[in-house]
Amino acid sequence: MNEPCRSFVNKSSCEFCVYHIQREYKKMSSKRAVIQSSFSRVDPKQRLQERVLGKDQVFYGGQLYTSPSLSSAPKQPKQARPNRSKDLATLNSLKIKGVAEELKAKDKVKVDIPIPKHFSEGEVSAVKEVMQKNEQLGEKLLAPTPGARHFLKYMVKEDTDKKVAAGAIRHVSAKELLAMTHEGILARKRQVSL
Repeated sequence: MNEPCRSFVNKSSCEFCVYHIQREYKKMSSKRAVIQSSFSRVDPKQRLQERVLGKDQVFYGGQLYTSPSLSSAPKQPKQARPNRSKDLATLNSLKIKGVAEELKAKDKVKVDIPIPKHFSEGEVSAVKEVMQKNEQLGEKLLAPTPGARHFLKYMVKEDTDKKVAAGAIRHVSAKELLAMTHEGILARKRQVSL
C-alpha cells in the first residue's frame, strides 16, 4: 500500500496521480459529513422536552415549572353591537337612564380610537366608515399589518376611481404637462416684465 504510484503523471500540471487525488477527496468528503453532523446535532433530551413541554414550561431540578403567560389571562368577551343595542333598549324601558347613558358614553369613547398619524386623509375616512359598520374590522385595519395596509389602499383606490369618473381628478399626459408648465413660465415672465 505504501508503494509509489505507477501511473504516469504530468509533473508540469500536477505532482500527484489523478486517481489518488480523487480517492483522497472521496475519503475526506465522507468524513466531512460525520464531522459536520456532530456539531449540528440537537441533543435528543432537549428535543423531547421541546415536544412534550409547552413554550411557557421549564423543567428544572426534576420539577416542571410553568410561567404565567399574558395570553392565558382571562379576557372580557366583547359584546356585539346588536346585543349592546338590545341591552340599552331594555335599560331604557326599565327607566334606569343613568346606566344606559353610561353605556352610551363608553361606546362613544370606543369610537374615538386614535388613528395613526401616517394615515392619509382617504385612509382615515375609510377606517371611520368601516368602524361605523363593524367596529372589530375597523380596529383590525388600524394594525400595521400587510393585509390591513393592502385593504386600506384598495379602499382608497376605489375612492380615487370614483373621483376620476366624476371628473374631479384629471389625467394629464407628459406632453400636456410640459405645455402647461411652459405656459406657466411664460405667464410669470409677463408679470415680471410688467
